[in-house]
Amino acid sequence: MPLIDYDQSGWTPNIDYADIIDRANAICAEYQAQGYDITLRQLYYQFVARGFLANRQENYDKLGRVCVKAREHGYMDWDYLVDRTRNVIVQPHWDTPEAILEAVADQFRLDKWANAQHVVEVWVEKEALAGVIQTATANVDTLAFPCRGYVSSSEMYSAAQRIVQHIEADREVTILYLGDYDPSGVDMARDNEARLRQYVATHVGDIAVDDNLHFERIALTAEQIRQYNPPPAPAKTTDSRHKTYVAATGQNQSWELDALDPATLVALVESEVIKLRDDGVWDQAVEEEKEHKRKLSLVHKRWADVSTWLEETA
Repeated sequence: MPLIDYDQSGWTPNIDYADIIDRANAICAEYQAQGYDITLRQLYYQFVARGFLANRQENYDKLGRVCVKAREHGYMDWDYLVDRTRNVIVQPHWDTPEAILEAVADQFRLDKWANAQHVVEVWVEKEALAGVIQTATANVDTLAFPCRGYVSSSEMYSAAQRIVQHIEADREVTILYLGDYDPSGVDMARDNEARLRQYVATHVGDIAVDDNLHFERIALTAEQIRQYNPPPAPAKTTDSRHKTYVAATGQNQSWELDALDPATLVALVESEVIKLRDDGVWDQAVEEEKEHKRKLSLVHKRWADVSTWLEETA
């Protein structure tokens, strides 16, 4: 765990900063122990949910400043916080053929939904939560799509083409959608569903869409807000969708998806996917996958023999 003092100025936090740093380190350690990383925004909502900070923009900004100083002066682990919006692209390399064969054996996956009559995609409004959602979708072998708000025309076209292929193959498709419960978040779900249906219907017709395409918002919902009690914030009256939101929900408050802890989100996604899964098709694919992995592992373990055989028969 890297605690690195890059500044080398001898700075020490005052009582206020020290308290925030201690709480931030404890929360980040909790996440890391569960196998999750955390963004600054997720950390902030944990502060708000636990009553450490009031839900105000100035407090979010303050937490960001404190975390920067804590990391740069060796008071906070550099691995605790992640930025999912800026990523380095690294090409994969292996030292030996055995190494790549070992990786292949471990990573080999069959599409366990390939023979299912009902397939599932998971869409999440926020790219910052993509890592959390991907943890869930990896466990249930489904597609994860970070929408980044209102889906672009290009990505909506790609999504429509995927779904058209499923419908033309006589499959049903369910989109499980997660987003904020605020004026923009509620409208994004409406808009994304409406445009998806429009694009798909152009190819297969309205009846086929009504029968075979399902769009379900699984978070955040009013029921989950009552259940988990995430911290609210005033709905932005400057948002052009504010009046429609208040009329539709009866709420003048808003809630962000980030406020739910990762374990809750992962469990929610997995349970909703499993409800739609054909366990017979799934189990058969799992067994086939195990057998393929076993054979690939044998090749890896006996690479010297395989290499010799190839040389002799070349």
